[in-house]
Amino acid sequence: IESEWAGLSVDHPPIYKLNRVFKNGWNPRKISDLCIAFERELHKNLADADFLITTKDNEKPRTIFPLEIALDSIRSGFNVGGFLRTAEAFGVAKIHFLGYSSLPTDPSVQKTALGTESKIDFQTWPTREEFFAILGKTHYLVALETSETAVPITQSWPKKPTVLIFGNERFGLDHTALKSVNEIREIPLFGQKNSLNVVVSAGVVIHEWI
Repeated sequence: IESEWAGLSVDHPPIYKLNRVFKNGWNPRKISDLCIAFERELHKNLADADFLITTKDNEKPRTIFPLEIALDSIRSGFNVGGFLRTAEAFGVAKIHFLGYSSLPTDPSVQKTALGTESKIDFQTWPTREEFFAILGKTHYLVALETSETAVPITQSWPKKPTVLIFGNERFGLDHTALKSVNEIREIPLFGQKNSLNVVVSAGVVIHEWI
């Protein structure tokens, strides 16, 4: 930004910010603060997923739990990337892709997955029927959906290999899927808005299961 910096006076907000934040030394957080000041002044807003990571990834092997998740027609590639990142961080063993969910090879998925698309196993299924027929024999299937018959996620979970199933951001899971699971669970909410972003929901439920 040298050419754009040249025309700014010492009293200009970004230059004043530079003098102030480096008065007692510098660190990555100060660099971040400085960049934000210049970006705002030059009207260069951050794009989606342009995050500054200030901590290193763990070098030790992942802890993997007997927990998997299934994504049924998740429309947004950015949400799918969020699922991958969340699942990898919490030790989820595998992700299943149903319907028209974006896949880990999609650039929009990779933008928010931040490399986790290569660190977690995944499987695509040609039909929902095949998924439920096969996984239903080996796993406890739980649909995450608001329903009159739903059990709060705060209740104890069966000590079995489990698959958490998340539906479309707008329409959720269809009746066929809800009839094919062992139970339906929901997150207790206390606000007027009776919904959460699907990836936020996944983080809450996975952590509660663990």
